[in-house]
Amino acid sequence: MKNIYPSFKTRIILFYIIFGLIPMLLISYHSFNAAAKSILEISHNQTSQLVNNIAAQTEDFYKNTVSDIYQMSENPLVQLSFLQFSYGQRMDTIRDRLILYRANSNIYKSIFLFNKNNTLILAIPENSKNELTIGSGNIAESLNTDFSTFIDSDNIYLMKRVYDFEDLSSPVGLLVFQIEKRKFFRFIDRLKLTDEDVKLIHSNGELIYKNNEISSSLTYKHFQSNVPSLNWTYSVYVPESFLFSKINTLKEKTLLFVFTVTLFALIAALYFAEKLITPIRKVIKGTAEFAKGNFKYRIDIKRGREIKMLADSFNKMAEDIEKRQEELIQVNKLASLGLMSAGIAHEIKNPLAGIKTTAQLLLKRNTNDPNNVLIQSIVEETDRLNRTLKNMLNFAKPTSANIEKISLKQSVEYAINLLKKEVEGKNIKFNVEVEDVYVVVDKDQMTQIFFNLILNAIQSIDKKIGMINIFTETNTSLIKIIIQDNGKGIDSANLNRIFDPFFSLNPDGSGLGLSVVYNLLKQNNIEIKIDSELGVGTKITLTFNGEAN
Repeated sequence: MKNIYPSFKTRIILFYIIFGLIPMLLISYHSFNAAAKSILEISHNQTSQLVNNIAAQTEDFYKNTVSDIYQMSENPLVQLSFLQFSYGQRMDTIRDRLILYRANSNIYKSIFLFNKNNTLILAIPENSKNELTIGSGNIAESLNTDFSTFIDSDNIYLMKRVYDFEDLSSPVGLLVFQIEKRKFFRFIDRLKLTDEDVKLIHSNGELIYKNNEISSSLTYKHFQSNVPSLNWTYSVYVPESFLFSKINTLKEKTLLFVFTVTLFALIAALYFAEKLITPIRKVIKGTAEFAKGNFKYRIDIKRGREIKMLADSFNKMAEDIEKRQEELIQVNKLASLGLMSAGIAHEIKNPLAGIKTTAQLLLKRNTNDPNNVLIQSIVEETDRLNRTLKNMLNFAKPTSANIEKISLKQSVEYAINLLKKEVEGKNIKFNVEVEDVYVVVDKDQMTQIFFNLILNAIQSIDKKIGMINIFTETNTSLIKIIIQDNGKGIDSANLNRIFDPFFSLNPDGSGLGLSVVYNLLKQNNIEIKIDSELGVGTKITLTFNGEAN
């Protein structure tokens, strides 16, 4: 790798110079010439578009206010107010509504209602009637048309005729919106290209807005757009020096840009060469570690989609190999111990039967013998040893699986029913939420698996209130059943040993129950996962990999 790396980096740099740097310099030169010729046209088009957009915004603003007054004129409360304006209490309602409407819109300076006799019946706000700058003649003229607009030096008035609520052909009054001109001018006020640009607005040839004076010492480019609804013409005069300044700036910055890009591109080429090689190094190191048998090693690559996928595949392969290796060790361990257990059980079974028979005969012959208590203890201990031998024989030579489709729910319920005596006198509550799903396993072996796992959960609980939750998860293509308790839990140091024969956390246990369960799980193609924490409890997850529905 040390011999390949410099050669690879050098090729990256040469590739960059030949196919990147030289073409970039040529393109930059020709691009500058082309940009210098077209930049004036671009600036002209952009400024023209800005002026057109401002005119369009003003047009839209005006149309929205017209739409507002049309909607308000069709409001039943507004229509009825002209017929009920003499009733003060009823007018209070429409007054409150208009006050709220004006406050929410933040557009309208004042709102007025005139009846068909040209009499002002309502003004919002109340003191705005003193600021009304249109005469009775304008009001009378507007009453003869459905909609009209009046513009004075400071305000724009929108006037809409209101019709009877029940007879839409009968006018009852006039609705007037007063809007300050500056609300319309705010769009062009926002356009600020330079401090020397000049913005004008004409209406019917009359100047109604100007922000600056045209200087005789400057040459301007003229841009113009119209607001048809208001019959306004927007004119913007931009100094040519402002437009040419972009070309001069471009000329000054081109050399700096080319130099800067060249430098950064070279640094980037070296950086990405290093970024490309580093993940490959990590993958090579990872494969070397895996080859040594260090399957706990992980290739840590955060970036680069393809190389990260490759690293993740290697990590997954190592994880699978490690898992299979642990399973193989466990199987070999169980197989060896199984042969030994079978021999021990066979040798001990017959003597135990003789001891038990002899003890039972002694009990029958000497019914009043004070030593009968000791003899009874011999019988009970012999039975306990026989149960241990039975477990050893089951561990050493489990019966072959009789595969069939069974109800998972019924199997769990049957196992719980067998354990009724184990929970007598204990405050243990079962919370069973097992779905009625079917799996293909050995029915008796499945009962034995559930029996042992639930029994372990019961025996682990030493709290006043015990809880064992048994439920299924079927949100994936696989069926999972979880057995969770709030017992003592298992120390992490012992978690990997719980399937070992003769290892038990229960002083009265034989240490073979979970070993038998492990063999039965493998026969039925079921995976087991155990999570536990001291003082919290244990969670066992069984995953059925075979056919299920």
